[in-house]
Amino acid sequence: MHWAGSQVPSDREIDGVDQRAFFEGGEGKSNREGFPFWMGSVMYGDKWGNFKVITKLQETLADPVLNLATPHIVNLVADPGERKAYNFPHLHTWVIAHAARIVFAFQDSIKREPLIPPGAPLDHIPKRTTSPS
Repeated sequence: MHWAGSQVPSDREIDGVDQRAFFEGGEGKSNREGFPFWMGSVMYGDKWGNFKVITKLQETLADPVLNLATPHIVNLVADPGERKAYNFPHLHTWVIAHAARIVFAFQDSIKREPLIPPGAPLDHIPKRTTSPS
C-alpha cells in the first residue's frame, strides 16, 4: 500500500507486513517469519523459517484430502522438492512450537474479526468483534 502512496487501514485486521525494503534489496531478510497456507477455505499447514508443517495431505487434485494425525515436517533446505515428510536422523519436532505460534496468531485474529465471507462486495467493511491488542 505504501508503494501506491496509500496508508494501511486501521479499521480492520491486516495480515500483511511491510516488505518494501526486503523486495527492494535494502534488507536481506523478510519481515515475516512464516504464514499459514490454504487450499480454498481449508488450512493445509504453515511455513516457518525453512520448514513446512503439513497437517492435511493431498497428492493430486483427484485424491481425497487426508487429515494427518501427526503433521509432516519438511526441511525445505534439505528437501526443497518436499519428497520426505521427515528428515531423519534429524527429526525437527521442535519446529512445531514455532509454527504453532503462526496458527495461533491467525486464530486470534479471526476471533477479533471474522474472515471476509466468499462473494462479499468489494466495498465490504469487516466488523471487529473485539479491540485490537
